[in-house]
Amino acid sequence: MLNDDKFGNISRLEKLVKYPQMHSNMILPNESILHSLPTNKIGEKELYWFEAIISITRMLEISYSRLFDLIITNEQNIATESLNIESWNIIDNFNRLYCILSRCPRIKKKSPWIKLILNDLKEVENARHFIQHYDREIDNLHAQTLPPLGYLCYAIKIDTKKIQTRTVVPGYVRKYSLQTINPVGKDFKMDIDLITYFIGNHTIQLSKLLYKTQEFVKELENFIKKEYLEKNTS
Repeated sequence: MLNDDKFGNISRLEKLVKYPQMHSNMILPNESILHSLPTNKIGEKELYWFEAIISITRMLEISYSRLFDLIITNEQNIATESLNIESWNIIDNFNRLYCILSRCPRIKKKSPWIKLILNDLKEVENARHFIQHYDREIDNLHAQTLPPLGYLCYAIKIDTKKIQTRTVVPGYVRKYSLQTINPVGKDFKMDIDLITYFIGNHTIQLSKLLYKTQEFVKELENFIKKEYLEKNTS
């Protein structure tokens, strides 16, 4: 974790922005084979789909880093729509990943690693379906006293013994029925973690899905090595 003495008197969240783990290459490290696919060994159609997957993961990296920066600069917990915008960028890209993996050629949908990521992303697909029928759902949101376009929660690890949770609800101040996150016993990979978006009755654990996508990318790298590199050299 961070050494507080190193940064002087600036705020805790300003210190966190200096922590490189939060930014680039969260999903696709520099050494990833996905940056230089063996194009001479992969069919054109399969290559096209793989490139789409890679582009989506890059967009996830960018959007998640932007959301992280917004959280850090929003230390006063201002109810800004900017957090919603980046949250929905992430959700939309997770949904794109779900859709493309559901149909990607060559990859067997019954493979354990594919079934795992599709299962993890299913709630995103459900939330997107909810938004597609938003005109039918908004009255239910009002009846349940829920924010019309959702809200964001996250946890900040202040030190080894103290964790804060924050909830940001943009829009007018109203008395809403809100859920929250419980950080007790949870594993923190970064000092700001457990980033979660609530919309209607749907809960989208953005941080968890990011980490699951990291695991998926490693499996995809192994798949490409075995299917296109090792087989061609055996």
